[in-house]
Amino acid sequence: MEKDRDTFIVENEKGEELTATIITRMQVEGTNLEYLIYSIDDVNDTRDVPEDEKQVIIMAAKILKDEDGEEVLANIENPEEKQAVYEAFTDSYNKAMQA
Repeated sequence: MEKDRDTFIVENEKGEELTATIITRMQVEGTNLEYLIYSIDDVNDTRDVPEDEKQVIIMAAKILKDEDGEEVLANIENPEEKQAVYEAFTDSYNKAMQA
């Protein structure tokens, strides 16, 4: 039985709407920086395998607040920041898998 997962809709660079699945939220200790790590199905994966075995793409976005206090996602533009977020997620994931 699969556990319910939080999902939301994202738009890719072609303007297509895709379902994203939340993996985790990460906050940088001692700051107000927060990131969302999520996955989307790789729409280019055309292998003849069950849907749950198809490739997924792991994405990260910065969580910001708009003028109404609502959370919005923003692309991480800075390559160093993006790399640091992915490394932190990978490290956390690997540690969790070893526990």
